[in-house]
Amino acid sequence: NYTFIKLFLECLSGISYFTAVDIFAETKKIELSKKAGLYILGFCILGLHYYSITPGMFDSESVFVSRYLIFITSFHLLVSFLAFYNREEISSFWQYNFFLFVKFLMSFAFALTLFIGLGGALLGIDKLFNVKLDNNYYLDLLLFIFLIVQTVIFLYFIPRSFEVFKIKIAFNKSIRIFVQYILLPIVLVYIVILYLFLFRIIIYNSIPPGWVCTPILIFSIVGILTYLLIYPIRRESANKAIFIYCRFFFYILLPLLSLYFIAIIKRIMPYGITEDRYLVFMLGVWLLIISVYIIISKRDNIIIIPMSLFLVLFMSAIGPWGMFQLSVQNQVRRLEFLLKKNQLLVNNKLITPAKDFKIPEQNANSIRSILNYLNKRGEINFSMLHKISLTY
Repeated sequence: NYTFIKLFLECLSGISYFTAVDIFAETKKIELSKKAGLYILGFCILGLHYYSITPGMFDSESVFVSRYLIFITSFHLLVSFLAFYNREEISSFWQYNFFLFVKFLMSFAFALTLFIGLGGALLGIDKLFNVKLDNNYYLDLLLFIFLIVQTVIFLYFIPRSFEVFKIKIAFNKSIRIFVQYILLPIVLVYIVILYLFLFRIIIYNSIPPGWVCTPILIFSIVGILTYLLIYPIRRESANKAIFIYCRFFFYILLPLLSLYFIAIIKRIMPYGITEDRYLVFMLGVWLLIISVYIIISKRDNIIIIPMSLFLVLFMSAIGPWGMFQLSVQNQVRRLEFLLKKNQLLVNNKLITPAKDFKIPEQNANSIRSILNYLNKRGEINFSMLHKISLTY
C-alpha cells in the first residue's frame, strides 16, 4: 500500500505548512493555544489526505502527483503571505518574499555544492576501491541533501524578528539588470511566438490544439514573476523597458487567455473533466481575475496574487466542487451515457449484448479508458454501485 512513500510525501507537504504556522505565530504574536490548534488542523488535513491516496495512483501514470503538488504549492503560498497580508504592508511583503527567494537560491547552491562534493567522494570510492556502489546510494544522498539539509539551511536564514522587513531598503541594481536583460527578452520571445500562433489561427480559422495551454501558462508564470520582481520600480519612467512592460503585460495576456480557454474547453467537451484539465481551467480563471484586477486597480496590491492563487488551489482540492470529486462524477456520467448509448445499460442494469453486436471501437476505447481512470482512483466499486446503481 506504499505506506512509507505516502508518509514521506505527507511529511514533505507538512514542511511548508508548519513553517507557515510558525511564521504566522511569530509575526502576529498569537496565543499558544491558537498555534496548537493550527498544528492539529495541519495534522488532520495531512491525515485525511494520506488516506485518500490509493495504491492505483502509483502506477505508470502520475495520478498521485497532482494530489500532492496542489497541497505542497498551497502550503508554500501560505509561507509567502501569512507574515504580511494587509494592504498597508505591501512593501514589507515584497521585501520578505524577495528575502525568501534569495535565501532559497543560496540554500540550493549550498546543497548542490554539498551533493557534488559528497557524490564525487562516493564515485571516487566506487572507482578507486572497486566497490561497485548501487545508483540508489546517489539517489538517497540527493534526497537527503535537497529535502533535509537544504530545508535546515533555508530555515536557518529566517530571522527571529520580522520587523527587519518593515524597514525600506534600496532596490538592488542586480535585480533590474537580471530582469531587463534576461527575463524581459524571454517574455518577449514568448509574446512573439504566441501572437504569431494566434494570428495564424485567426487567418486559417482553425481551432487551437490543447497543448497550446502549456506555453501560455509558462508565459503567464514567467511574466507574473517578472512583474513581482520589479514591482518597487514598475512606475519609474527612467527604466523605460520595465515601465512599458509593467504597463502593458496584463493587456497583452488577455487575448492569449481567450486562446487558452478555447483550447482547454476543446479538450473537456469530448473527453470530460480530469484533475489536470480542471486545474488548467481554474488556473486560467485565476489568471483572468488577476489580469483584470491589475488593469483596473490603482494600487496594484500584489499580496492578492499569492493569496488568490492559494484560495483557488485549496478550494480546488477539497469538497464536492473540487478537482478530485468533480472529475470522478463527470467521468461516471460519461460512462453511464456511453453504456446507455451502446445498449449495455438498461434500467440501471448491465446486460449482456447479443453475440453479433459490436461496440464501435471509439466507444469501446472510451469505456475502457474511463474504467481504468476510476480504478486507479479507487472509485470503481463506489462509482458503479452507488452513483449509477448498477446491478447484474
